[in-house]
Amino acid sequence: MSVEREVGGAVVERLSGLSDVTALLEWKPEVDGAWTLVGGLQLPTGEDKKNPQPGVLPPSLLQLGSGTWDPILGVRWNGSWGAADTWLAATTLFPLGESDAGLEPGLVMQFSGGAAWSLGQDVRVSLGVEDTIRAKDTLAGARIENTSSSIYSVLPGIAWRFADRWALSARARLPFYFDMDGTQLVPGPLFEFAVDWIP
Repeated sequence: MSVEREVGGAVVERLSGLSDVTALLEWKPEVDGAWTLVGGLQLPTGEDKKNPQPGVLPPSLLQLGSGTWDPILGVRWNGSWGAADTWLAATTLFPLGESDAGLEPGLVMQFSGGAAWSLGQDVRVSLGVEDTIRAKDTLAGARIENTSSSIYSVLPGIAWRFADRWALSARARLPFYFDMDGTQLVPGPLFEFAVDWIP
């Protein structure tokens, strides 16, 4: 992971290294194949700041790791609508306690939904929307007022199955509406490229 902060076009802070690692487990109850339960844990493997400071950027974002052990719980529903495979999902990350520097990152909730279509046997395209809601951070027991946010994004994607159990995929998260408490910087688009193994 790499993070840079610029002021007046000049880089005043640069962070680079291992971020927090997330382990997830999915369980699909046999009573209804449409639902999947998600559980996991975000491990504090990234370096957290020894002296986080309130400011324009939330202190929980301008560092490589949160410094806290964060359980993750979620649910996903898969269905169909005509020729499209559809989904709805909700996930919540719960920070446990605070870092050694006294920072307690805010709870994070994500809600998403969308659909995917097959173009022939080997290509699938998808389109979805997502809302990411972040609660306020707390530093040394005091709530930091300018740190909550809500970000709405469009999620386009494409996957090409080039072998029996392998696929190449490209996905994007393109923010289109923000509520950043009036004082935070707006995030830019995120692009992901992956090689997927299909069980």
